[in-house]
Order: sequence, then C-alpha cells, then structure tokens
Amino acid sequence: MKLRIRLFAQLREAAGTEVLELQAPETMDVHGLLEILRDEQPGLAALLVDGASEFRVAVNLEIAPRDRPLRDGDEVALIPPVGGG
Repeated sequence: MKLRIRLFAQLREAAGTEVLELQAPETMDVHGLLEILRDEQPGLAALLVDGASEFRVAVNLEIAPRDRPLRDGDEVALIPPVGGG
C-alpha cells in the first residue's frame, strides 16, 4: 500500500523534507510504520524512539493510537509537542 507521511517542526528538519511517500506492506498499523521510518530514515531514528518524544500521530486528520491499522492512500502526520505561551 502507498502512504503519505507529513512531518512537522524538528521531525521535518531531521528528515530534510516535509512529505515522505512510502510503500508499505498491506497489513500495517501506526506502530509498524514508525518502525519502518526508524529503519529507513536515520535522521528520524532518535526522534521516533518510543518514549523519547511525546509526538502525536494523526491518520487522515484524526489523532490515532499506535495500534490503528493503516490502509492504502492514508495520510499520516507526525506532530511534535507544541510549546509557547
């Protein structure tokens, strides 16, 4: 299946791009996608380690748990924490 991955803030800077296109196995969940990104995108590896960052994942504009199954054509956004005041 084909997935579109949108990256924001330090994730975008680490990957050197705002959008990644990825061919993934037909049966995959968000957690599996994060594992693939850690393996295939060395710049993202440290930022995507479970517990290293409190980033959120959205699938098709909805916040999603790590066990959410993915489907062909899904857009996945990796959203780091937002600070400020």
